[in-house]
Parts: sequence; C-alpha cells; structure tokens
Amino acid sequence: MSRSHRDIGTPSWIEATPGVYGGEPCIRNTRHTVAGLVQWQRLGLTDDRILSQHPDLSQDDLNVAWQYYEKHTAEIDEEIRDDAEALGPVTAVATESRALDSMAPARHVGIFGRPMSDRPSDFPQKRSPA
Repeated sequence: MSRSHRDIGTPSWIEATPGVYGGEPCIRNTRHTVAGLVQWQRLGLTDDRILSQHPDLSQDDLNVAWQYYEKHTAEIDEEIRDDAEALGPVTAVATESRALDSMAPARHVGIFGRPMSDRPSDFPQKRSPA
C-alpha cells in the first residue's frame, strides 16, 4: 500500500511504499527520501543548491517535502536517527561529507585521473589538414 501526500494541493507528492527504501517517504518515483532532503537542509544546503544539483526535483517537490516533514517530524527524525545508528558515528560523518561532495559541480576526469574542464575551449581542437 502506497501513501500519497496530495492534500497539500501541489502537482508534486510524497509516497511511501513497503520494500522501496525501507518504506521511507520519497518524492514521487525518485530516489529522494524526505529524510535525506531534511538531512541536506540541516547540513546548510539551500533549496537552490539542491535543485541545481538535482534537476529531477522541482521547487514544488521540496516544498511538499518540507511540509510533509512539518506534519511528520517525529517519524522522519526517527528515520534519520535509525540511519545514523545503522551507519555508526564515523560512517555518519563520512556520509555527511559525501553528501556535501555530491552537491559540488561534477568534474570530468581524463587520462591518468587528471581533471578536465567542462569548457569546450579547454579540449584539444581538431587541426585542419595543411
């Protein structure tokens, strides 16, 4: 049985399906749990930063997630605590660090692991035959 959170009146929704992410409430059919979004917010990530790194989400999605959290604070906080306990203190800190790293702009890595630029002008140009 899936729960939908359509009573807020936006085109976005929250659903929790047994067997999918442990039944945790997620944004529509994405891999974004409400608990995960709340954790990013607690780490200081703004809505704009989250949206810039996750184009599959909309502002409506985040608004619904924050409203869902307001109505189900105890449930989401318990999920966050359970996740932290399952990971352990060292892993939890590393996970927070990786969460922040995942929000950084993507970097392309070339041969020998050297970073490559996203700008086409930095890529080798094809030479015209002389």
